Amino acid sequence: GTVVQVGAAAALIIDGLLGTGITSPPRGAVAEAITAINSWGAKVLSCDLPSGLNHVSGEAYDPCVRASWTLNYHVLKSGQLKAPCAVIGELWTAETQLTYDRFGPEVQAALVELYKDGPIARFQRPGCEVKVESDSHGHSD
Repeated sequence: GTVVQVGAAAALIIDGLLGTGITSPPRGAVAEAITAINSWGAKVLSCDLPSGLNHVSGEAYDPCVRASWTLNYHVLKSGQLKAPCAVIGELWTAETQLTYDRFGPEVQAALVELYKDGPIARFQRPGCEVKVESDSHGHSD
């Protein structure tokens, strides 16, 4: 399959090609799509993980989406914390109303603290000072 080159003019691309569980580099049409997304220069919002990122090890396979923002669902994955900052972009997390008690009291307390101000929170990784610039109207470049 050929990837349609429509993203070059896009202001924002939503990446949801791959999720958790990948253990090898993307292939075929998915690899073509990731390569195209990275070439377009548009801002990218990755859903849960950038496509092509191992959710456990944080290895960014070749190819791997380079996200402007990653919106994690519920519990941060170890791969999101180990991945290169340039792959994850700004890391945000959304509470999904899964029960916290299944993770044990220490993790439960951390999740309650993380979401104390609402269902979406920015998670600032130490050493990752990624900031997506916005114009004077609050729109991202």
